[in-house]
Amino acid sequence: MLGRGNVISKVIFFIALIILICCGVYFVIDKDSTSSDYVADKQTMKEVKEIYDKINETELMEKIIIELKEKGYSPQGGGAYTIFSADKQMLTLLMYDIDLNNKVMTNDIMAIVDKVIRENNFSSFEIALQKVDR
Repeated sequence: MLGRGNVISKVIFFIALIILICCGVYFVIDKDSTSSDYVADKQTMKEVKEIYDKINETELMEKIIIELKEKGYSPQGGGAYTIFSADKQMLTLLMYDIDLNNKVMTNDIMAIVDKVIRENNFSSFEIALQKVDR
């Protein structure tokens, strides 16, 4: 009996040791990925802030609005920037009197906006147009 109990104790100890090692490996791997993600997020947030600051300093939205009006379009008066990272940026423009199904019109608006963006030394933005009622 004593020999059998000793074997059971060793098996239980061995199983507990395996579980402990697996948990340790999981937390070490999980900790590393979380730590790396935090560093990347911190760097990305710094880049995003720099882009927003540059947008404000260059008065980019005002320049886009003026250029669109000069070309005969009716921007609502503003837009929304979404900056995900230095490589992924989005600009949503609210427009009056726009036919979103008219590809010539939408392509022309996007070309105007892209021209202003490049003239102000920004990388390309993804541009989304939304129609609003007066």
